[in-house]
Amino acid sequence: MRIVDVLVKLSNYFPEINIESKELDVLKYIKPEAVAKKYLSVSLFLSALFSILILLLKFDFNLYGFGVTLILFAVFVFTLIKLPSFEYSLTIHRMESELPIVLRTLSLLLDMNLPFQKAIKIASEESGELNKELKTIVADVEKGASLQKRLSAFSSNIKSLTIKRAINQIIIVYQIGTGAQDLKKLADELLSIQRFKLREYSSRVAIFGLIFIALSTILPTLFIVTTILGKGIFESEFNKEQITIIFLLVLPVLATSVVLVAKSTLPNIIFENRGKFNYAPMLAAFILVAAVLVLEEPLNKIFIAITYIILFFIFILDYKKQKRIADIEEQIPDALMTASAIPKGVKLDRIFEMWQDKRYGELALESKVAKKQLEANIKPEKVLFSLSERTHSQILKRVCSFIALAINTNTIDKLNYVADDILKFREIDRERNNTLATQKYTLIFSSLLMPLIIKSTIGLAYSMQELSKTAIDFNIFYTIMPAYIILYALLTSYFISELEGKKHNVIIYFIATSMLAAVTFYFINI
Repeated sequence: MRIVDVLVKLSNYFPEINIESKELDVLKYIKPEAVAKKYLSVSLFLSALFSILILLLKFDFNLYGFGVTLILFAVFVFTLIKLPSFEYSLTIHRMESELPIVLRTLSLLLDMNLPFQKAIKIASEESGELNKELKTIVADVEKGASLQKRLSAFSSNIKSLTIKRAINQIIIVYQIGTGAQDLKKLADELLSIQRFKLREYSSRVAIFGLIFIALSTILPTLFIVTTILGKGIFESEFNKEQITIIFLLVLPVLATSVVLVAKSTLPNIIFENRGKFNYAPMLAAFILVAAVLVLEEPLNKIFIAITYIILFFIFILDYKKQKRIADIEEQIPDALMTASAIPKGVKLDRIFEMWQDKRYGELALESKVAKKQLEANIKPEKVLFSLSERTHSQILKRVCSFIALAINTNTIDKLNYVADDILKFREIDRERNNTLATQKYTLIFSSLLMPLIIKSTIGLAYSMQELSKTAIDFNIFYTIMPAYIILYALLTSYFISELEGKKHNVIIYFIATSMLAAVTFYFINI
């Protein structure tokens, strides 16, 4: 659930405020049921609440404290009002990324001689932001609306020239009844543009990576120096509770915001096997932080060891599952090319019979199961559905849908186009991973660098303590630093897995980066 969704739900309990804001005009596009004036009301309330809480926690009731509170209030209001525009731009970004596959899918369905309305309905059944809009359009058409008018309305409302151009091309194909190849050509052109933009994405992510490292490494070192010098120079000091909150809450929240913004700029992974958010590393991180801060030795070490063992066991199970999916998907293009050469009019069992060849590996094993289901007089549609559900593969799910259509429309030869789509988009994903590889290794290296810098800063600050008028207990830093390292490793692992496009690898990255950082902090000196 997005932050905007939460705010819109909360806004239902707030009255409308009689203030107009053009920034909230986009709210109707991402949440049609939202009331802009109610959203503004909840934004003002939450901004005031957070600002006052910060005033009570840190600042005195003087002119300086009230001034900082007003600045924070303005920043919070600006952020919450800008949030719908940010979410809308994200939605547009995702739609533009999904356009090539939607256009190629629609082109292929029309080549299979399907009626236009049925073709666009099938195309809308896949996951994605653009498919959601198409699904809404199809639902309206089934209720009696004009398909051309609904497509035109969508095109006129969307703030993207690329999407407008694609929708207008779809309308032209619908009007003249031919031109499916034009949709395919447009999709290929958009793919070329996406390839060209990969360098831009790489530069942008590199900047976010540097900001992430700066917030996680440089800012804490500056804070440590400020804390140690205390009243002697800055005429301020931080107590243990404030230091703990800043290291374990404020700094991680700032770093998390950078990761989320960086993620929003990344190009989408086509045919990504979207699973549920992996909470295992997050839960493990909280257990490890609690063990470090609360438990005494040797109980904390036992908890830490058990947590890492369980986490590694979860990774092994998930790795086997993902490897199996990857093995199946690797063989699909070749299998489709083979199937497309079969004479027209064949039944589904003939395809699975050919796919039982040992060279297809895991796909051959699944084909044997499917063949037995057909021999047991299970309907072909149910067999294909069962196959796609068993494997948890988005690519195979798409393939099964097209196999069913190809058999029903007697266009089995069109399956080679499905294989061509998979190969094209797989090549784009490989280029994406190669382009972002440098940023991934930079983040891994930062796991080694961060504890070294902070440890050196603590040592340097200890020697500078004589400049300060107040004595500082250095144990607080050595107590919270292991917890901070764990949180940093958690954020780094999620960041790397997003860059790589393999979310299941977040567990092994968390194990590796947290252990690397801990070993560096405790055993390496510079």
